[in-house]
Amino acid sequence: MPDAWDLIPLAFSVAALIAAVSASRRARRLQERLEREAQRIGRLWDRVDAMQQVVTKAIMPQIASLQQRVAESRVVLPEVEAKRIAALIPKNNRRAVVIDGSNVARFSPGSTPSARNLQLAVEWAKSQGLQPVIVIERRVYGQLDDRGLVRKMRRDRILHPVDLEADEVILELAEQLNAPVISNDEYAEYRGRYRGLKRYPFLIVDGKLHVLEAVQL
Repeated sequence: MPDAWDLIPLAFSVAALIAAVSASRRARRLQERLEREAQRIGRLWDRVDAMQQVVTKAIMPQIASLQQRVAESRVVLPEVEAKRIAALIPKNNRRAVVIDGSNVARFSPGSTPSARNLQLAVEWAKSQGLQPVIVIERRVYGQLDDRGLVRKMRRDRILHPVDLEADEVILELAEQLNAPVISNDEYAEYRGRYRGLKRYPFLIVDGKLHVLEAVQL
């Protein structure tokens, strides 16, 4: 019979073999588990993709409709903005005059938009018993020089910056208020749309605003 000591290496070999088989089984089970998880994730992705297609088909017409409504709303935005400004005008018995703020502030080409020019127009309007209403594009409003004067006109609800192209807002507001417009802009692209409105050209000479004879728009 073999000596007991001779069996020790064999025992170690058997133990190693058992451990290797066990490890192999665990590895195989782990691999099978990973494969099942991969299949499950794949099925989930398929479901997500299918849901995405359903949602896209469902909401795309709504998005297109919303875009169309936004595009159509741009047609009435100047009118809406004009109504907003009209509601802010101080209530008194004076007839309004709408001042093209961007045009008046930039009377001198190449210079910084002048808040003082706007104040001259305000002073002229008040001297005629009129309520001045200044509409100005926001980008020009941000460039006005005398911010203290700007703040005062804002507090008095005389100066109204707008985010839209100001020309049509000015004409809409003038039409709603039945008011004349002070501007050197001839508004050529709007001829025929605002018949009956009067526009007063102007000059600024020696620190004073001179309003010229009215012309029909």
